[in-house]
Amino acid sequence: MGFNQENKYFRADELKLVKEPNLSMRIGKFSRRIVVRILFVFIITISMYLLWLQIKKNDNFKIEKIEIVGCEFSNSKAIAEQLKGLRGRNLFDIDIAEISGIVERNIWVKQCTTVRSLPEKIKIYIEEYTPIAIANIAGRYFLVAKEGDVIDLYNFSSSMVYLPVINLSEETKNSEARYKISLIGKLLERIKTNNPQFFAVISEVVVGEKSEIGLILNNDNNVLIINSDDDGTSLKKYFGLCKEIKSGYKSGRVVDLRFNNQVVIKPDFRNL
Repeated sequence: MGFNQENKYFRADELKLVKEPNLSMRIGKFSRRIVVRILFVFIITISMYLLWLQIKKNDNFKIEKIEIVGCEFSNSKAIAEQLKGLRGRNLFDIDIAEISGIVERNIWVKQCTTVRSLPEKIKIYIEEYTPIAIANIAGRYFLVAKEGDVIDLYNFSSSMVYLPVINLSEETKNSEARYKISLIGKLLERIKTNNPQFFAVISEVVVGEKSEIGLILNNDNNVLIINSDDDGTSLKKYFGLCKEIKSGYKSGRVVDLRFNNQVVIKPDFRNL
């Protein structure tokens, strides 16, 4: 078949000699490749499934140990007792999510992660709520977390007596109490992170009629009003002016530290 080099195109009479591709042959080859691949995937899947069944029956993977990591406040022995039914079961025949769900029912556990550790152990990593304060809600005392969550009733024999007390003794609405605790919890956590020396001397937190947040420090009768987004900066200002304030005003006053360029002193929460 001749080719015209001058115009680089086939002549019309030459086009008759060009063979068209065999479409049915190409489709046949493509179909065979697809069938081979599907068969290969099927064989691999079946093989993996049979292997999985063998592993689940293998006595070498029976659970002998349960390791719990991260318990500071929660009772690791009580959690282990809840999971004692796992011992003797195959390591691969357990529901990891179900185990985590059981552990997270404990009041101190914020969340947990459960992993298999070959050949015979499961590990449970626990993240606990961190207590930030003791809340007095309508005369009942609760430990509360930095997120504002109520963790548990406060046990007066507990060693957590160093925590500040949030005084909501006259609060009767649970929703309002939780909102205030959430606000104050985040405030206290911010102060603890940025100015831990000031957090250590906070004795009590009180809330005004318009949700003003007031801090009472150890051995100090003044109520210090601060903004809810404060990180302890205003407390630093108060300590710098403390002697001057106390020499000019009697104790038991409200010192408003919410303003950048002034300190306002009032007799009480009213008209702030």
